[in-house]
Amino acid sequence: MADDISTAREKVRAALLKGPSTGRKEDAPLTEDSFIFNSDRPRRAPHIEKSTVVATKGDIPPVKRRGVRLKTPSHSDASTEGRAVLRTIRISPQKLNLVAALIRGKKVATALSDLEFSAKRISGTVKKTLESAIAKADNNHDLDLDALIVAEAYVGKSIVMKRFHARGRGRANRIEKPFSHLTIVVRELDEDQEPGDHQISRGHLKSA
Repeated sequence: MADDISTAREKVRAALLKGPSTGRKEDAPLTEDSFIFNSDRPRRAPHIEKSTVVATKGDIPPVKRRGVRLKTPSHSDASTEGRAVLRTIRISPQKLNLVAALIRGKKVATALSDLEFSAKRISGTVKKTLESAIAKADNNHDLDLDALIVAEAYVGKSIVMKRFHARGRGRANRIEKPFSHLTIVVRELDEDQEPGDHQISRGHLKSA
């Protein structure tokens, strides 16, 4: 049995080496060296010589991978701020951003008052998130509550549930139920700064 297999292999090898030639370089018959490396055939990628320039870690951009959230560098000091994140809120990002824009750049006392008397349904949830950020700034970093402002308040997309609504003649309409993420960052201002002069890092907005 082993002799038959070896004989068949030798026949296939001899047929490959004897292959017909049409005169073209790529159709040239194979030789013994062709099984190792054929230098006459063009390479798929041009040869790249090694460069003497060494790239530093800061010059290499981060590689985006699907499903992986990359960390963005933060230019703020974590010891002077409190952060609260609320995920999977049952509201669309556009509607939630209307309430988030209401408190950006304001003092925390003013922001809490605006949320207390807001007619938006989600204002109560945003108020609880803001209170959580204030509590973290107070308990974790012992910051002055009178000097805190809402430095960042931004919204992100979450899952979207798909439902359908039965219509006439066997048709169906699509219903989307979006969810959102909310992040609020309160930061302590210096004594010589005013809330109206604080530049918002996200959105580049200034409070009036």
